[in-house]
Amino acid sequence: MRESVAPIFRVADAERAVSWYAKLGFRKVSEHRFEPGLPAYVMIARNDLFLCWSGSIRIELEGDREVGLWAGDMFVVPAGVEHRPVADDVAHALLLERPQTQQYGN
Repeated sequence: MRESVAPIFRVADAERAVSWYAKLGFRKVSEHRFEPGLPAYVMIARNDLFLCWSGSIRIELEGDREVGLWAGDMFVVPAGVEHRPVADDVAHALLLERPQTQQYGN
């Protein structure tokens, strides 16, 4: 069984926090205030994100497009775009994805 975790952080400036998380591929989904003057409750979500640690990988995207990544490079897959990471040699990468993402690797 896969679980989903939704951490909650208290920040002094919600808009500034949303802007910072946008650099990591997150987007603001909703904002709510229980009463005027109370802090905002902001929900963010993210698309798949790849960070290449060593070697090189390429992300094949639908429509015959691809993105090459080398050590230190990061790529955020646009929402709704089918993709497949490929490494022709030994490579290490960090992948952040939504829990509902289905894997079809070989």
